[in-house]
Amino acid sequence: MYEKVLDKLKHKNIDKYELVVKENSKKNIIVKKGKIDNLKDSKEVTFTLRILKNNKIGFTYFTNKDSNIDEVIERAIELANFNTPDKLNDFYNNNFPDNNVNNNLFNKDIEKLNNEQQLNAALLIEESAYKFNKKIHIVNESQCFKGSVKVNYFNSYGISKEYFSNYIGGAVVAVARNEDNQMIGYEHYISKNSNIDSESIGKNAAKKAVRMLNAIKGKSMKCPVIIENELVADILTIIAPSFYIENIDKKKSLFANYNIGDNIASSNLNLIDDATDCNYIGVAKFDDEGAPTNKKILIKDGYLNNFLYNLYFAKKYNNNFAGNSFLPNFKNFQSITYTNLILQKGSSSLNEYLPLLKNGLFLTTLMGLHMADPISGDFSLGAEGILIENGEMTIPVKEIIVSGNIKDLLKNCKAVFNDIKASGSIITPSILVEGLTISGN
Repeated sequence: MYEKVLDKLKHKNIDKYELVVKENSKKNIIVKKGKIDNLKDSKEVTFTLRILKNNKIGFTYFTNKDSNIDEVIERAIELANFNTPDKLNDFYNNNFPDNNVNNNLFNKDIEKLNNEQQLNAALLIEESAYKFNKKIHIVNESQCFKGSVKVNYFNSYGISKEYFSNYIGGAVVAVARNEDNQMIGYEHYISKNSNIDSESIGKNAAKKAVRMLNAIKGKSMKCPVIIENELVADILTIIAPSFYIENIDKKKSLFANYNIGDNIASSNLNLIDDATDCNYIGVAKFDDEGAPTNKKILIKDGYLNNFLYNLYFAKKYNNNFAGNSFLPNFKNFQSITYTNLILQKGSSSLNEYLPLLKNGLFLTTLMGLHMADPISGDFSLGAEGILIENGEMTIPVKEIIVSGNIKDLLKNCKAVFNDIKASGSIITPSILVEGLTISGN
C-alpha cells in the first residue's frame, strides 16, 4: 500500500514529504489454573505522514484500513497551512554518517517459537509463582508473548530504508494472602533473547507480594536508602526528559542551567543511551525521522556529557548527530526520547554490601512518582520498603513519605550495585543514596 501513497505524494502540491510505515505483530498466550485462558493474535500496519510546504510542517496518520489516500494527504496539507513557517524544518537527507552496522535486531530463534512453547512458558510462570510460597493465593494474567516490528522510512530526498526487530516476554500478577491482609506482586519481562527465564518471572512476582505482607506503619528515620533496581528505572523516566535538547532549549530541564562538562552526579554514575545494543528492546537502526541511531554517553563519571537530539535541534545547534526522534504512537508527532537508557552497573554485590549496613531502608515503591517536579527536581511521595537492621532485611513498612530532590539524589549516590535489570528499555542496577528524608509515625 505504501507504493500507492508514495506515488500520490509525488503529484501533490507540496515541497517535501516523509512517510513512516510500521507493521506490528504480536501473539500473546494467557493461562489460568493450568489451562489457556486467552490467545490474542494481532497485526496492524500504520502510516505516519509529514509534509513540508512553504517551510510549514503538516502531520497526519492512517492505517491500512483507510482507503481514501487523497483525503489523508490533503488533511496534512491543510494542517500545514495553520502552522508557523520555520526555515529549520526539513527532513533527513544523509545529514549524518551511518556508523550503525549492527544487523542483529531480528532474533530468528524467537520467530521459531511455536504456540506450544509459548504455552509451556506461560504455564511455568504460573506454576513457579504458586510454588514460591504457600501464601500465594491467586495467580492472574500469567502470559508469554512475542512480537515483531518492521519499520520502513521514505522521503522525497529519495531516502528509503527499513529494519526488522522482534522480542519475547512474560508477565504475571501474584496475590499473597494471610490472616490479616493481602498484597499484590507484578512482574513483567521483555527481551530480545529467546531463552526467557519463566521460573524467575513467576518467583519474582510472588516474592514481591509475599515480602510486603504484614507491613507496619513506618517511623520517621534518617538512614541510608537502597533503591531497588526497578524503582531506579522509574526514577530515570522522570530524569530522562532533562536530557532532551528541546527541554534544555525551553528551560524545562533539571539541567537547563548546566553546561556540558559540569558535575551533576556522583562519580559512581554513568548513564548511556544506546540504540545499538541488541540485548535490549530499544534497539533501532534509525529513528522515525530516518536519522541513524548511535550510542551517547549522557553522564560520564558524574559529569554531564551529552544531550539527545532530533533533526531540528541538531540543525539549530549545529550538532553532528541526531537519531533520537520517535513516534510515541502512530497518532502523535515525532518527539525526542531515549532508546536503551542504561545506568551502568557497579562492581559491588547487593548481598555482600547489606551486612555492612547497621540500619537502613530498602526502598521498593514510590507512589505518584510522575508528580515529582521535572524542573526543580523536588519530590515528596508516599513510599513502601523493607527495614534493614544489623545488615539484614527485616520488617516491611508502609505509609511513609520519602522527600528529597532528584539532583541531590544523583549527587548523593554512594554505591551502584551489579544487580542489573531491564525494565523495558530502561536498564538499571540498585543504588545506595543518602540525604533522603523519611517521614512516618
